[in-house]
Order: sequence, then C-alpha cells, then structure tokens
Amino acid sequence: MVTVQVQGSDGNTQDVLLDTITGETYAIPIYKLSIGDVGLDGGPISAANPMPIILPAGASTEAKQNVSNASLGIMDDWDESDRAKVNPIAGQAGIAGGSGVDGASVPRVSLATDIPLPAGTNVLGTTREFKLEVARGNVSGVTIMSAMGEFESGNIDAAGEDVCRWEDVSGPARLPTPAAAGEQMTVVSSNNADNGATVTGILTARIHYLDNTGAEQTEDITLNGTTPVNTVATDMRFINDFYTLTVGSNGVAEGNISLYKQGGAIATDLYNLIAAGGNKSLVPHRMVPLAKKLYLQGWSAMEAQGKRAAFRIRSTDMFGILLSGVFCFKDVAYLNGNTSGELCLWQQVPALSIVKVSHWDDVVGAEGSCSWWGFLVDD
Repeated sequence: MVTVQVQGSDGNTQDVLLDTITGETYAIPIYKLSIGDVGLDGGPISAANPMPIILPAGASTEAKQNVSNASLGIMDDWDESDRAKVNPIAGQAGIAGGSGVDGASVPRVSLATDIPLPAGTNVLGTTREFKLEVARGNVSGVTIMSAMGEFESGNIDAAGEDVCRWEDVSGPARLPTPAAAGEQMTVVSSNNADNGATVTGILTARIHYLDNTGAEQTEDITLNGTTPVNTVATDMRFINDFYTLTVGSNGVAEGNISLYKQGGAIATDLYNLIAAGGNKSLVPHRMVPLAKKLYLQGWSAMEAQGKRAAFRIRSTDMFGILLSGVFCFKDVAYLNGNTSGELCLWQQVPALSIVKVSHWDDVVGAEGSCSWWGFLVDD
C-alpha cells in the first residue's frame, strides 16, 4: 500500500491510501478514531491513549498471563536440576532417589487393606500356612474335622467292612446309624478295672455327639466296669467321637469299652468303642454338624499284612446333595502291604452327611488303618 496526495475540486489536497488487489488499484479511506462519551472528545487513539476493551468475566488478564508465562518458562527449561520445583510431597522439595533410602522426601506406600508397610529393615508381617492358622483358631468360622481308624483280621465281605475294631467286641461289620430322632446310649467295659474308682483303667470318658437337630453336644460319663451305664441324653443322633477324660495308673482302658443303643445289643447296635489298651475311639465315622459344610482335603490308608484290600472313603451325599443312608464312594486305594500316603480330596460334604472308610479284602486276615481330614466351615 502507498499513500498519495490527491487535489480535490475545492483545490485542497488530502492523503489517499492506495492498495493493489488482484491487479486492480483501489483507494482506501483513512479514518482517525477518537474516544469519549457521547458529546465528548477523549482525544485520538494512540499508544498513550488506547481504546478501552471490556473483558468478559473470567477472561485472562495481562497479570494472569504473566504468572502463566513464568510457570511455562520453568516447564520449558525442565531438566534434572529443575525437577525439585515439582513437589509431590507437601513441604518437601523433590523426592529422594536410590534404593534403601528412608526419609521425609521418600514417598510412602500403604497396602489396600490400609495396613502400613513396615519401616526400615522390618519384615512385612509373618506368612503362616492356612491350616496352621485354622488349627490355632485364628480363622473365624473354620475348624478342622479329622478322623482315624484301624481294623485287624479283615474278612471277605461283598458289602465291605467298616474300618474299626468291631471284632474286638463281636460287633457288626458295618456300624449302624442311630435314629434321626436321637437315642439314649449305654456304655460298658469288658473289664471291671475300667470304673470311676479304679487306679488302673479308664475312670471317665466323653461322648462327642450330634443331637436330634444336628447340633454338636458332649456328655461326660463315669464308667462302672462291666455294669452298663446309660447316658443322660436321650437324643443322640450320631456319635462323632468317644475318648477318655481321666485314667488310672495304666493310662489306658483295661477292657474293650462299647457304646451302643440303650436296650439294644453290642452285636447289632454298636455305635462306637474304645479298644483295650487305648484311650480313644478308632472309628473314623463322622457326621457333619448342622449349619456346617465339610470340605474334605485329604485321606490315607495302609495295609500291613501283605493281603490285598481296597479302601474306600465314602459319604452319604453326592455333588453336595444329602443322600441319607447311601454311602457314595469318594476315592479308593488298593493296598497290599503298603501305604497310600496322603491322597488329595476336593469334596464338599453337606450338613448331616456321614463320612466313613470301608475296606474290601481279597483274602482273610488283612490288617489296616486310615485317616482323613477336612475344613469344617460355617454355612
């Protein structure tokens, strides 16, 4: 653009701004702006008298822009020596680097459970095995249920025989199940030295049982030798364990102590027993208590006479559904003078189901033992 003087018809000259646009020359008017209210002249606009501009609310001012420019200037020069200006820890200029550093400028980390991490060289708690913690009573709603059993002089029986010392008292090869409504029991020894006044045999014993609702109960009983003693409870639905509380000088039973249905016979109504020379039942039968579930974890079996036998762990359920009176196989081990070692089981057993181990012998005279365990969990 160029400025030229042009003489008007009145003889006066004035400056005209010319601009060439796409090859054509045009005259561009020149205006001067003044500011001021209506009827007032505030003077021409200049650097010293700029045009006022009203900014909308929240618009960036020069002062705000100057602050931003200062911050952007730091970021533009962000290098190793300038990182201290970023303060992720309140009140600390930068954070410490390197390993094994502990101080105010070291970031802190907490576990998701809001448990603080240990300071310095302290260890992060103590790791314990789950079974140990359950056994210690440190896991709420979970306990360990276990059982062990043994038998001598097994027989060939197509229906199998329960693992227990039933032959010691000429009891049934397969222990019966008490009535669901519960029963009264009788305890008797084959030796008079097992009584509350003796100085040799068992004095008192404890019966761990489930009542007619399936709830866990105990009753302590004082033996009277070969004289039968009835229980106080009349609603014993299942005997889960039978063991000694106090003993005489021998520390064990002098005779075979039978627990059977009151009014019944040991030969047909035996539910549990403590064999002579022992102080605890070796009957591996258990009923899962009411409002519980048993999660079988493992079991084992052993045959000691070199006579082939099949051991089968069983329970009155399948796929977690109770099947009263039907003992379904859960695992099997064929043994001949050897042991199975611990075998894993991952079986859920519902409340009121009965777990036991039975054996099927190929020849007469097999001798064996078994054990099993699992987690008993509140349902």
